[in-house]
Amino acid sequence: MVNAIYHCDGGDDFVKGSGALHCGVRRACVPFYNNDGETDGAPSGVQIVESLDEVDMSNLRYPRPDVSQYDPADYLTMAELEALVYHMDDDCCHFERYANAITKLQMTDEQYDEMAEGDSM
Repeated sequence: MVNAIYHCDGGDDFVKGSGALHCGVRRACVPFYNNDGETDGAPSGVQIVESLDEVDMSNLRYPRPDVSQYDPADYLTMAELEALVYHMDDDCCHFERYANAITKLQMTDEQYDEMAEGDSM
C-alpha cells in the first residue's frame, strides 16, 4: 500500500487505475461439518479462512522505494521511532539506523554535530 502511494506521489491513482484495492490478504470461504469430519451431507456452516503468507517483494506491482537517503529523525517522531526499534530484531539491517535516529532526537544540535565530527576523524 505504501509503495503504491509513494509511486503515485502521495495520490490514489493506484486505486483508480486498477478499479480495486488489494492488500494481499487472500480469503476463502470453506464449509465445515460438525459430524466428526464426515463430509457427506449438508455442511454445518461456512468459515472464512485467511492466508497471510509472506509476499515475494520482487513481484510487487509497485516496487519498494529506496528511502536510504532520508534520515528517519527528520520525518518520524520519537514515539514512532521507539515503536519501530522496540518491535525490530536487534540483528535487523535497519536497527542501527533507527536507533541512531532516536539518539539524534535526544541530543541538542551542538551535541550531535560534535558526535558526527568525532566519527569522521
